[in-house]
Amino acid sequence: GGGSGAQRPDAGASIGGGGGGFGGVGGKGGLSSTGTQSVGGNIYGNATNITLKMGSGGGGESGDAPYSGSAGGAGIKVYASSGWIVIAGKINVSGLTGQVADKIDDSGGGGGSGGHVILIARNMSLDNAIINASGGAGGAGVSGGGGSDSCGGGGGGVGRIVYIYQS
Repeated sequence: GGGSGAQRPDAGASIGGGGGGFGGVGGKGGLSSTGTQSVGGNIYGNATNITLKMGSGGGGESGDAPYSGSAGGAGIKVYASSGWIVIAGKINVSGLTGQVADKIDDSGGGGGSGGHVILIARNMSLDNAIINASGGAGGAGVSGGGGSDSCGGGGGGVGRIVYIYQS
């Protein structure tokens, strides 16, 4: 799962959105002035499962002008059976950063979780490859200003990268 959207406890409180979960738990949203906090998304699936999944989106915040959470990372599966997989570049299935609050009493949205990369082949050449499935950062709250009830969103959990060598 996705991170929880924040539920506003009263008209003056703002809560950051929770981060999306997948290979790792999403981070909690920032603590509001009333002591409430949104939770992050849970881990789901398992590390060796080759059923392709997508990353989960982060939760939205609950300020005066609510912002949505951000998208989770993509999924990509390459199955070359008895052949080769050669990667000499980058694969990035990272989650996106949560939306940043822009005024007092608005908080940051939750970051999306990383996505999923599955590579299955008899032979792989990944010498120059950079493969990334990081979670997105939580959106920042507004700093400064008296009476501000703004806090950041939770970061997204990591995704998964699976390599399987078939004989």
